[in-house]
Amino acid sequence: MPTIPSKKKKLLPKFEESTKGNKGEWSEFYAIVKLLSDGSLNILDRDSITDIENKLLYSVKKDNITFSFIDKNDDNIICTVFPSNESFTISKNSIRLKEGVSKLLKCIKRRGCEDKDKSSSGPFDISLAEEMASNLHISTKKSPSLEKADLTIRFQSNDTGSNPKPHDVSIKSWLGANPTLFNASLHSSRLIFKVISDQSFEALQKISNIDNRDARKAITEGMEYGIKFVFQDYADSTFKSNLEQIDVQNFIPYIALAHFSRKLNKASTSMALRESLINSHPSFDHKWKSFLQICALGMTAKSPYNIENNISDNFLVVDSQGQLCCYIGRNRLENILYDQSFIDTPSAKRHQYGYFYQKDGEIYIDLNFQVRLKPKKIKT
Repeated sequence: MPTIPSKKKKLLPKFEESTKGNKGEWSEFYAIVKLLSDGSLNILDRDSITDIENKLLYSVKKDNITFSFIDKNDDNIICTVFPSNESFTISKNSIRLKEGVSKLLKCIKRRGCEDKDKSSSGPFDISLAEEMASNLHISTKKSPSLEKADLTIRFQSNDTGSNPKPHDVSIKSWLGANPTLFNASLHSSRLIFKVISDQSFEALQKISNIDNRDARKAITEGMEYGIKFVFQDYADSTFKSNLEQIDVQNFIPYIALAHFSRKLNKASTSMALRESLINSHPSFDHKWKSFLQICALGMTAKSPYNIENNISDNFLVVDSQGQLCCYIGRNRLENILYDQSFIDTPSAKRHQYGYFYQKDGEIYIDLNFQVRLKPKKIKT
């Protein structure tokens, strides 16, 4: 175990000037301080058979600072700043860390700590957070989207001995809205379908037009009238190129069609999609898991994706009650994504899709979609 250094602490960068964030962004900060307070974490790793194990943490790394734990019963945390390697200690009791974590969770849930009316949406500040961040010398509450991971953790394990291996982890939280796995984009994630029909353009516009965009109505009623929707192309070649790396570029359009058709007659979960598409796509499980996985590993519709530069394939989950659990390893990641994913419908007006339009004498309709994760209750 680490020994307590005697060096004086060095002043670190001040907490972000803007302390406003949404519940998801505050969840990252909450996860860090809860890990430091608990000194342990519920882990499901590659070697686990069935049960989640609570394991002692060896260290937690956030940005340029590493927090190391001495032992389970010790109040002190060793903090090491990089690249200077200057170290100092923090007493959890002296900064009342456990009490602060409990208060922070309440503040996130009620969108602030002060007794005043809270808006139902948009970023908010938490006055308590700046004091907690200062005590812990944390300079940011949320990692940049291009970082490899939100945190790096090491935990005690029988097979790693005195030098536990590092695990980069990404944080997903259910403290706010269901977290997004794949975001819809106005220009990048739209799918273009050609409309094959003996109906006139004017007749089709009565179903869905630019003033009344209803993709579900357009697809379901269109199918009832015998309209065929033939996939033509992606609105942006970047998204298509990203999907080509895992050979799902011809599969994803069927996901969008299935979601907007009423064949599912239920929420578009992985299992509902499978039931609808497995006969026409026997490789559904493989292709859908592949898509979900690269979304979790950093793929977006907007930016070129290099499959060799994946971000973390370990998930640290914050459930709706503020409990934490970490899923270690790609197989675990695949399973939780498959079980928890569902297709969500982005705003048709904002993303400009879901209505019939003409181009070069042909009729088309664009579809769009996003993927979220269902609430996850951690069993401890």
